[in-house]
Amino acid sequence: MVETDNPRHHRKIRLPAGIYRRPGTTWLVTITAHDRAARPFASEPFASEVASVLVSAHGLRSCRLLAYCLMPDHLHFVTTVGDGGDLVKLVDGFKSYSTKVRRDAGGVGPLWQVSFHDRGLRTPEDVEVALRYVWDNPARVGLIAADEPYAHRGGELFDAP
Repeated sequence: MVETDNPRHHRKIRLPAGIYRRPGTTWLVTITAHDRAARPFASEPFASEVASVLVSAHGLRSCRLLAYCLMPDHLHFVTTVGDGGDLVKLVDGFKSYSTKVRRDAGGVGPLWQVSFHDRGLRTPEDVEVALRYVWDNPARVGLIAADEPYAHRGGELFDAP
């Protein structure tokens, strides 16, 4: 997001809505926790529940979850929109339901930052780079060694850990 003159307000930057519903488009999406310092996804079983909600949301919204990685304070995923799919509705539904799961477990306050970051992937090379970025994220930040499994990553193109 681009900041306006007031650092407390952000100007929303979104493409026209129809682009997010275009079948066959592939996206790299990043969603950040509202309070990154709290690292809400660092503990079990909540992180597993959030990952399950992400997988379910894709099925409900006619999108293919190619890869995902839930980090302690944010989420990356690569998805392809299918017929009748809608990336914005997918993200909104996922954020809403995962927040409900947290509240049902006694959590309070917002779970996610407002909005999300998206990047349209136009070429097979773009998709490959995004998939590698998502998969390598835990090792890149030192959570695991490069060859170690990580419990909260998976997707159609990768074996679940």
